[in-house]
Amino acid sequence: MEHHGLLIGTLRHKLACDFVALGYRHGRQQFEFHSVFVTISGDVNCDHKVDVYDLWEIGKAYASDETKPEWNPNADINNGRIVNNVAIAIVNRSLGQKW
Repeated sequence: MEHHGLLIGTLRHKLACDFVALGYRHGRQQFEFHSVFVTISGDVNCDHKVDVYDLWEIGKAYASDETKPEWNPNADINNGRIVNNVAIAIVNRSLGQKW
């Protein structure tokens, strides 16, 4: 799973992409199909809503980075390569949002 930040207006949104390549060849042409998953900022557990369970996921990964076993890339909402108070603030700002 790859994670990239998108800058939309003045808000930074996170795009979580899980690329699944299903390719085939036809003559000299090659076709590839990819799926992309997009969620709202603060939806750490990808359940289409921002709630206390997202804060729980951040709490489990708090102060971790890519080298720690408790690291959760979804909890690194601002792509700072560490889960910190910024992630908590983003989730708090988005609490109650659904899609």
